[in-house]
Amino acid sequence: MAGTVEAALRWCDSPGERVRSFANSRPTREDGAHVAGLRDGVAAAVNAYVRERQLLTAADPDLAADRIGEGLTAVVSVKLDRPEFLGATHGVLGGAAVRGCVAEAVREHLSRWFEEQPERAEAAVGRILQGAPPGLSSSRPLPPVPRSRAAARPCTTSSGRSAARHVGHADLLREAIDGAVGE
Repeated sequence: MAGTVEAALRWCDSPGERVRSFANSRPTREDGAHVAGLRDGVAAAVNAYVRERQLLTAADPDLAADRIGEGLTAVVSVKLDRPEFLGATHGVLGGAAVRGCVAEAVREHLSRWFEEQPERAEAAVGRILQGAPPGLSSSRPLPPVPRSRAAARPCTTSSGRSAARHVGHADLLREAIDGAVGE
């Protein structure tokens, strides 16, 4: 994938999952590969965390993405050199490479955040395991993830307001996450 990806995540006590997605600054109201990649990456990071800490037995199946997404508010935005929109309205972003790159980047950075913030990670994952509304209070969002290059791919990932300023999406990302939380 030739391009960049930004993701901002926040677990709240509210029910359901709220995801806003953008491709080349255009809202993708019908989701697409970048949203699937975001969900894949979050699920991979959470499942790796619970497996490493033996919070599930070897016989237990991985936690499902819908269970992990309960209470999650997220924004994912990709800037692509050659986006592959599907359908007449361009409401769906296609591309297997996009999905894989976003998933890898989100998994990598969320896993690092889990290591750096063990108390907050434990609280978020503990609620997921207990089946309670997963999350941290809405006053404690996940911190920005520093901008970096994904290994062996021309894909970057970042999260939060500092990353949004870099790409020029600061207001767009802030409004999207605030709007999603406020709904």
